[in-house]
Amino acid sequence: MPLIKTIKKIARKLLFRVPSSAVVIFHHITDAPECQKSKCVLPFAKFTGFIESYRNYDSLPSVLKNPARKKIAITFDDGLQDVYTLAYPYLKEKNIPFTVFIVTDFLDQPGYITTENLKELAKDDLVTIGAHGTTHQNLNLLSPGQQKSELEDSQKILEAKTGAEVTLFAFSHGAYDKNTLKQMGKYEYGFTTKQLPLNFLTKVRKKRIPRYNVDAASVDAVAAELNKFLKGQK
Repeated sequence: MPLIKTIKKIARKLLFRVPSSAVVIFHHITDAPECQKSKCVLPFAKFTGFIESYRNYDSLPSVLKNPARKKIAITFDDGLQDVYTLAYPYLKEKNIPFTVFIVTDFLDQPGYITTENLKELAKDDLVTIGAHGTTHQNLNLLSPGQQKSELEDSQKILEAKTGAEVTLFAFSHGAYDKNTLKQMGKYEYGFTTKQLPLNFLTKVRKKRIPRYNVDAASVDAVAAELNKFLKGQK
């Protein structure tokens, strides 16, 4: 057991020493959501402060192709309304690309973006649309058939609504199992909530790409961790 712990410790140090990028997740980015749908909340001023602490942003597809460039890819989970009303105008003004992972059953529901919002986002070259399932259930609690429906149906719905190919899937609550990975089908990448850098080591597991969750409780800790492997880019 001590040997295993030593190996894991060495491996983690290596992860932070090789050239790496980071994928970050946001949910609500407002002080007091009108219709709160996630426990992950980051005040808008904290959000803009985090964003303005760095200058090295790139789209998620570009970061995935070459994670050694010390870039940051911004993602939003669930398709919450304040992503469209607050984050989108701010990031567009700054010319910063981002990805939104959509739960298809939540479209047009209170607190979430509308289908028209989705279509507008999908037309913008700064925005990448990814799938986040149809119902936002923990996939590892579902049968293989139910998992397949969550994965395939959300992809088909989003592609039909946007007219664009959807090849990215973020696991709801970061949960998945072996059956989930077997059901990934046409998705090129899957995204977890594992808090690790993205580099040539972590990119090998294309269906389990790590991401850092950023909310009011974690924003300072995430920034400190990112600074370990994004030195010289702040």
